[in-house]
Amino acid sequence: LGLPIGLSFFLEVSLFSAIVFLIARLGEDYVAAQQVVISLIGVIYMIPQSVGSAGTVRVGYSLGRREYCRARYVAGVSLVMGWVLAALTALALVLLRKTLAGIYTDDAVVLRIAATVLLFAAVFQLADATQCVSSFVLRGYKVTRIPMIIHAVAFGGFGLLPGYWLAYSRKMGIYGFWTALVLSLTVAAVCLVWYLELYSKNIAAQKRML
Repeated sequence: LGLPIGLSFFLEVSLFSAIVFLIARLGEDYVAAQQVVISLIGVIYMIPQSVGSAGTVRVGYSLGRREYCRARYVAGVSLVMGWVLAALTALALVLLRKTLAGIYTDDAVVLRIAATVLLFAAVFQLADATQCVSSFVLRGYKVTRIPMIIHAVAFGGFGLLPGYWLAYSRKMGIYGFWTALVLSLTVAAVCLVWYLELYSKNIAAQKRML
């Protein structure tokens, strides 16, 4: 269980970290703005991660008691809670983006870039919370390999490579990478929720027939 979980986490973190190196040729202002945004969303990510961790425990507890329908219910509640909190953090990022970026720097150029990038971060809050919570809940079902594969395909095939193409071939710069990040997290969220729904329903149906 541990190796796929570790690889999933590595894939997500390395996606955001790699962008810092890939945008280096755009200039130091873009690198600085990227670091500001990464620091902020790293703190915000603790919110869905906490919800997901609690979901893992509660799902595992329900399965241990052979309450398979309740496990599905807990998974659903975890996702909804993640969505509500994601909506709040997205709103905060939109309304307070300049203030939040100003905590890190007073450089006008860096502030302008960071404030714009934070709008992209606000857009993917719902998708990020969804993919985070659903992957954690699947761990409660002892399912870790499929989420790892989904993360690898989503982050590599829909995030890093398209991001590089948008940034340099389509001349979108740093915003090309963040457009691809929104896409990759959305793909991961949709696939993980679909698999969670399918797997949890099948488990509940099989146990009901026994």
